Amino acid sequence: MNKSQLALLYAHRIQKNAAHQMPLSDHSVPTNWSDRVKMGWYYVNLRKWLSEGIVTFSYWKKDGSIREAKGTLNELLIPLDQRPKGSSLATPNYDGVAYFDLDKQGWRSFSVTCFIGFVTRWKIDQVK
Repeated sequence: MNKSQLALLYAHRIQKNAAHQMPLSDHSVPTNWSDRVKMGWYYVNLRKWLSEGIVTFSYWKKDGSIREAKGTLNELLIPLDQRPKGSSLATPNYDGVAYFDLDKQGWRSFSVTCFIGFVTRWKIDQVK
């Protein structure tokens, strides 16, 4: 699946999830297709950047608060006992984003409709 198809798939999931999700305070799911596709591209980039190194980003938590997370999907940055078994990192979940939280030292996830934005990112060669 190429990046454009992946962004469209995320846009469809955002549309599907928006119909079943209660809106959070000060949080609105994109109502037009263009904004949903744009959000889909954010997820494509987020997943790519998480696999390349460390990304600081924010999202709405279920309780309505905002979480600023520092996460990764790069196995070199995940402790051995926390690394996924098999190929679970290679199989994305199109309804949500899973990541390893470097501050909490554990796995976390959030719904694709709750993403707010990127703050910073570092490729692994910049982390060493």
